[in-house]
Amino acid sequence: MTPTNNQIARTEAHWSKFAEEDVKVEAVGGTVYGFSSEIGCRRLADKMNAGRVGYSKNLNTWYFANK
Repeated sequence: MTPTNNQIARTEAHWSKFAEEDVKVEAVGGTVYGFSSEIGCRRLADKMNAGRVGYSKNLNTWYFANK
């Protein structure tokens, strides 16, 4: 299922509150990714008690993945 633009916007707002900074959200291949700083992504993982955090060399940014 591909999320709608409205769902992406709501997720960005929700995750940005958890991360305490702006988070850019994208859906790729059934996984929702949040792109932010390292600390923002780690806050997301901690608050959601799930997901994974990593660094994308291609995009030169940190990400949080919900799967």
